[in-house]
Amino acid sequence: MNSDLRLRTTLAISAVKSLIVVYDILSLPFYFVAQRPWKKWLKTSVWGKPQKAGDVSGPWVRFGDHTEPPLPGIQTVDELFRTSVNKYGKTQCFGTREVKGEEEEVQKDGKVFKK
Repeated sequence: MNSDLRLRTTLAISAVKSLIVVYDILSLPFYFVAQRPWKKWLKTSVWGKPQKAGDVSGPWVRFGDHTEPPLPGIQTVDELFRTSVNKYGKTQCFGTREVKGEEEEVQKDGKVFKK
């Protein structure tokens, strides 16, 4: 009795999976045409590169013409954040900062962390 129930459950799950695969295959062309992903592919541009050539796990830097002056009249971090969100909220975000120094911290269990 228990093996009969297990077999029925397995068959039911397999039938549902098969229906989902068939639906995906049949509906893919319609979604592809409706969503037009090639428009997004054409708009995507390169806006950063590795600081050391070939080292993709290291720091990245911006390149290109970024000569826009800083935001005028900003006095606090809150004003900077709100103004930046209003001005650049719909664009991609990328930033870097200079490493001022590193410090090693030894944990109680003997592990060493760099800060």
